Amino acid sequence: DLCQQQQKELTSIWKIAAEQQKLDEEKQRANFFKLFEVEKHQELRDSKLKEQEKILREEEKRLKEQEQQQHRRQKEKEDALSEREKQLQVQQNQQQQESIALTKKKVTLQDQERQQEQETKRLTKREESLAERERKLEERVKQQDRKEKDTEVMLAELKKRMDQIITIQQEQNGKDRIFLER
Repeated sequence: DLCQQQQKELTSIWKIAAEQQKLDEEKQRANFFKLFEVEKHQELRDSKLKEQEKILREEEKRLKEQEQQQHRRQKEKEDALSEREKQLQVQQNQQQQESIALTKKKVTLQDQERQQEQETKRLTKREESLAERERKLEERVKQQDRKEKDTEVMLAELKKRMDQIITIQQEQNGKDRIFLER
């Protein structure tokens, strides 16, 4: 009876250990997929940032070309002013309109720069949040490693106890046999 009870206890302990190991493996898999999703999200964010930087560079290039064109036009107008004093008022009006348009473009560019700064701040916060999540995931993985080590220690202790019980049973069987032989 004692042996059977001990065997039942061992069987129960082995089942609990196996279930715990299964749960630990499932948690580890879930953590891996979460980390994979975080990395994929990071790559997507990096791709978006590169695309935005490319768009900004193209916009800056376009604006520089426009400014250069504006300077060339201004020079041509100044040359024409010396030769055509009668058209001075018309040209001044055109220049004012172009100046207003350029000012509007500069204001628009400043607005775009402010929006980009806000987006950069938002992305920085997002990066910090992702870094914090990654740190927490690493901590969970460390905890998982510690749990696995604890489980291994517990399994080793169980095996040791089982070996002791088997040894005791063998000794008891030997004594029983001697007793029966007498």
